[in-house]
Amino acid sequence: MGEIEPILGHPEEEKEFEEIVLELWLKSRGPEETRSRFETLGRNLLKAQETYLESKELDRALFGEEYEV
Repeated sequence: MGEIEPILGHPEEEKEFEEIVLELWLKSRGPEETRSRFETLGRNLLKAQETYLESKELDRALFGEEYEV
């Protein structure tokens, strides 16, 4: 997935992505809830990715093409 930490953020509990997925699956009470939880996770990941890419673009605008994250 590439630069996963900046996209996922740095949760206070510092869980691994695999742990987050497993926890969502285990806490679901059926297929519909599982689907809903994963759809929510997907939307959150897309939002986080957009925010990350916007931040990266702002860094490039401020610091030029030589800026490395």
